[in-house]
Amino acid sequence: MPDIELLHKLKHESVALVYPGEGSAGVEECVSFDSFIILDATWQESQKMYNHSPYLHRLNKVQLQPKAASIYTLRRNQKEAGLCTAECVIEVLKSIDQPQQAHALEENLVHFIAQARRSDHKR
Repeated sequence: MPDIELLHKLKHESVALVYPGEGSAGVEECVSFDSFIILDATWQESQKMYNHSPYLHRLNKVQLQPKAASIYTLRRNQKEAGLCTAECVIEVLKSIDQPQQAHALEENLVHFIAQARRSDHKR
């Protein structure tokens, strides 16, 4: 059962699900929403979460269309043109005119990836 506060928010606020598919609005529509839900999982897991959560089906959906390929290469077998969760947040922040926050998160993501690669090379 989903959290009661979440269900209340979904019912009474302008919330969009960042999720590709039929009927998804473009990223330019982000400015018309107060909040966003981003499923933090692999695409396969996100699809399962969506399919098992009927309350998400009723939400407006926003589809991101990144201008560049994902820089998150730490996981294999991902969808082409797919983004990691942090990259999704970066794209949403850019679309709602929050470039400073988007840039700060992007810098942290780049740093995280570099650190992870260094750790892998030490093994």
